[in-house]
Amino acid sequence: MVEEEYVSTEKAAAMLGVTSAAVLTWATAGRLPGAFRTPGGERRGGDWRIPVSTIEAFKSGERSKGDE
Repeated sequence: MVEEEYVSTEKAAAMLGVTSAAVLTWATAGRLPGAFRTPGGERRGGDWRIPVSTIEAFKSGERSKGDE
């Protein structure tokens, strides 16, 4: 079984060519399936981990028009 790889909002943003604020907005809104907040993240403004498979889906054009 292959484990899912996760990246930070900053890394996800770089991979998608958007700002980390955009990725944080999508994660908070539940638009990034499998994304989760790390323990203690709330205190620091949010430490999210985004599945690489979700990022690949976005790069393949699977996000809705309102997400940009």
